[in-house]
Amino acid sequence: LIPELSGLYLPVCLDRDLFGQAIINLLSNAIKYTPPGGEVRLRSRMAETSAEIEVRDTGMGIPASSLPHIFERFYRVPENTSAATGTGLGLALVHGIVSELHNGRMTVQSTPGSGSCFGISIPLGHLKISKKKSDSTQIVPGAVR
Repeated sequence: LIPELSGLYLPVCLDRDLFGQAIINLLSNAIKYTPPGGEVRLRSRMAETSAEIEVRDTGMGIPASSLPHIFERFYRVPENTSAATGTGLGLALVHGIVSELHNGRMTVQSTPGSGSCFGISIPLGHLKISKKKSDSTQIVPGAVR
């Protein structure tokens, strides 16, 4: 694992545990599908309106025909099912954590035989806190100022 972190404070509000699990899932997949001697890189940077995180590997890659499906629950790339075990839930969970809970975006670029790059973009700003009728505080995902 080669960390390439910007060293900058990224002013985003997020659920540290869930977001951490998303990053761990991406790193775990990258390591699982990268052969010995390959590279896995974790990068972070601040863009104009978002924090950007990237997990890039030199693994087996994902065929173009599978890319539209990789964030679906229980989907496994047919060509990779014999290479590693899994349930097909990891990327679906990551996508849910990023897009649904943090109003973020995910991108993926992949070339079979060369590797994959998963990108996460989280908007800069603050989450809006709302009160329900029960007077319990709730974080409203995606509300940014």
